[in-house]
Amino acid sequence: MEAKFCPFCQRKNKPDAIRCAHCGVLLIAHQPGAFTTMSVSSPAALQNQEEKDCAGRIEHLPPDSFALFILDFAEPIILKNQPVLVIGRDNPEPNKETVLDMSRYGDLAQGISRQHAQIQYANGDYSIEDLGSTNGTWLNRSRLTPGQTYPLRSDDQVWLGPLKLLFCKGSAHASERVVFSLRLVNTLAAPPRLISPGLLLAEIAPYLRALEQLEEVRTACLQETAKPIYIASIEKTAAYIQVQMDGLHDVAALMGKWVMRWRDEHLEMVNAPDTGEPQWQEQLRPLATRIAEFLQPTLPPGDLTPFIDAFIPPLTRLVTSPFEFNLE
Repeated sequence: MEAKFCPFCQRKNKPDAIRCAHCGVLLIAHQPGAFTTMSVSSPAALQNQEEKDCAGRIEHLPPDSFALFILDFAEPIILKNQPVLVIGRDNPEPNKETVLDMSRYGDLAQGISRQHAQIQYANGDYSIEDLGSTNGTWLNRSRLTPGQTYPLRSDDQVWLGPLKLLFCKGSAHASERVVFSLRLVNTLAAPPRLISPGLLLAEIAPYLRALEQLEEVRTACLQETAKPIYIASIEKTAAYIQVQMDGLHDVAALMGKWVMRWRDEHLEMVNAPDTGEPQWQEQLRPLATRIAEFLQPTLPPGDLTPFIDAFIPPLTRLVTSPFEFNLE
């Protein structure tokens, strides 16, 4: 007679068992074939179902996302970071991005509560919390206390009742680092051979700070979690200053698509002497408006006004700087 093996703890149970006698996981779903049964003499087959680590499953995962690999399913669930993601089943709002409905993952999903657990994301870190589920949430084979949050890291194994998942976190890697050059334009002066403290403080640092401010406003406009921004290196070559930074991937795209194009179209005004700040605010408002509308096309104009106002100071610094931004 065949014994029924628990899909969670992999221990054998009586053929007519409803719940696992060892861990309490539900062993009966609403459809036949919910769980694998096998001969007691061949439990080694379960060893072949061990998950690989994240490195063996996905090569390029965006740094602002994570993936959930599910046993016996080849394609992962890849999700963009958001403050809270509830995992459950039979979601009455299937199009709601904050709820992940696991119903389509077969009979094992029947052991998942309607609101089973939630993954939280803040400041680049993830955590998981059981929401009082019937069959429990397990992290690396330790059962979670409902209502408490636990750190979640790449290669962690998560069990939602009988359903096993592998959590893979997107992380910044070399290809996500932004490399750009700053060239002095509209001057006959030879580029400096070295970076002096004066040049660093007077021109380079304010320019990089303006890029950082542009990212801060972009993030606020999209209601995204702010990403840390770091300077990886600043080097002087014979013709330009090369900068490597982390966390400015999206800003680099805005610079190429909007800011530097606007600067090229208004070079005469950029080079004109005695251009006061009020005039710059007036001239840059259409540019700031286009960027805000590009980021949030569905928001009413009145709701975009605070972001438009916040875009103008960093844009002023970037378009009036003697440096020209070029993405490497």
